[in-house]
Amino acid sequence: MSKSAAADAAHAARGGAVQLFGVIVQLLMPVYHVLAARLFGQAAFGTYQAALVVLEFCNRFGWAGGDKAMHRFIAGHRAAGENELAKRAMGSILRLSAGVSAVLAVALFLGADLVAARMHNPELGGVFRIMAFEVVPAAAMMLLVQSTMGAKVTRVNLLVRGFGEPVCLILATVAACALIGGPRGLAAAHLVAYVAVFWAAVVGVRAVFGPGWLSSSLRAPAHPTVRRFALPVLGSEVGNFISQKADLFILNLFVDAKSVAVYVAAEFLGRVAANIRYAFDGIAAPVLSEAWHLHDRQRLGYNLALMTRWVVTLTVPLATTLVALRADLLSLYGPGYLAGGALVCVWTLTHLLSGSLGLTYHVLLMSGRSRVHMANQFGGAMINIAVSLFLVPRLGMMGAALGALAALSVSATATVIEVWIFERVHPFRWGLAKPVLAGVGALAAQMGLGAFVPGRVGHAATVLGAGLVAYVGLLFVLRPGPEERQIISGLWARLRGRPAA
Repeated sequence: MSKSAAADAAHAARGGAVQLFGVIVQLLMPVYHVLAARLFGQAAFGTYQAALVVLEFCNRFGWAGGDKAMHRFIAGHRAAGENELAKRAMGSILRLSAGVSAVLAVALFLGADLVAARMHNPELGGVFRIMAFEVVPAAAMMLLVQSTMGAKVTRVNLLVRGFGEPVCLILATVAACALIGGPRGLAAAHLVAYVAVFWAAVVGVRAVFGPGWLSSSLRAPAHPTVRRFALPVLGSEVGNFISQKADLFILNLFVDAKSVAVYVAAEFLGRVAANIRYAFDGIAAPVLSEAWHLHDRQRLGYNLALMTRWVVTLTVPLATTLVALRADLLSLYGPGYLAGGALVCVWTLTHLLSGSLGLTYHVLLMSGRSRVHMANQFGGAMINIAVSLFLVPRLGMMGAALGALAALSVSATATVIEVWIFERVHPFRWGLAKPVLAGVGALAAQMGLGAFVPGRVGHAATVLGAGLVAYVGLLFVLRPGPEERQIISGLWARLRGRPAA
């Protein structure tokens, strides 16, 4: 292993450990979902989730491609010792995002009743007018956190988004239930929570970059190439959002709010399988950007394959557990949500694919091919719309889930092929098959043993224990990779009180 590869692996391991702790803390988000559904009722929760579809579109558009730009330009310029250009890039990204998100916020506020009428739910009008004020601070919060990830610092993301976001949502939701109630209460809680998280992100940026960096970057001259990179990424985010949410928007046209609530709960549980990859996004992008800027293709391929293997290794047992415990998890929302069991399986598969192949698109973006990425996302969006329009009237919620699966499969496959054509790197190594095989064995153990244990607590404990023992045991039988063995031996040495090699 070369010196640069060892350094990248060490950074990925340290950053991954921090981010994985953040994933554990993010388990508070399901607590928030269950709490909101229980406190406000299924109909109000469904209305709120329908509003979030529009709000998330505004938020992603409001980023203006700045999240990926922070990774590419801050990591690349700092690696080359160009701190002034890094500062100019950060200021350009924040100014562009502020302008776009402000326009979207005003448009959502003024067009609230029109959008609500189009979605056949007049109650959404008041919800949209409250949530419009969230667009600017939420977009700024995301970009500020991503700027620290571009500087290869992971603790701000852990504290702000991993811990602060769910805690603020939970506290605000409890207060809103007592003071306001209904979908507007959920909207008000959402707004208060994200304003608080925005200010936490400002404090985090000051801690990473030092006093005065943020204000001076906002006053710095425009970066020469940020807009040319960011605008196609903005288009990609729009395409990605449509690809991810077209199924839900189309579903709203054919089913009632209670069915939407079931669908959203199933999708949310399935999305947990992608949380590992989300944790590695901010680690992988700066490292891949550095390798590309330094013209080190071997390092680029090594890092892509290594981090993909780690993401799959950590994602597979999470996915099998979600499938085995789907009924238990849905019952936490209430008895009306048990109809989403099959949906959880489809969504878990969808997010497992996203987690397994999702790091590859960073190679396209960090190499500056944002237009190619945009084409992939819009291709996926068109597939989602076409499949959902065809299947939702026939299969209902399952048709929408299959539309999302089709869109993700096509766009991810296209990205892998393009990265091979452009950079001659890919995420596949023989070691990637080991966690997949171990996952098959773990799922068989979970489903087989879990069927004999009644009671929610006993069943959950059996599934978790059987899955952990089977998965870890099979991984050791198949023999972990050299990087994993080095990490394990280092941890073992520390536990025995000896210095790690």
